[in-house]
Amino acid sequence: MNSTVAVLAHELALVARATAEPAAFAAIYGHYFPRVYNYVRYRVGAAVAADDITAQTFERALVGIGRYAGS
Repeated sequence: MNSTVAVLAHELALVARATAEPAAFAAIYGHYFPRVYNYVRYRVGAAVAADDITAQTFERALVGIGRYAGS
């Protein structure tokens, strides 16, 4: 089983852009949302709870985008 996460091309540039322009976070959100949601849904089982947790996760990511340090 391959557990490698698909990474966006130019992810660091997108993060830098999202730091200055929060609307640019949409590309990151759109790419990672399905994977994050599916993981949360699997772990909690309930769709409503998964919706809330996923929303909170992306909200925290957007708020903390300036602290992101990619490898």
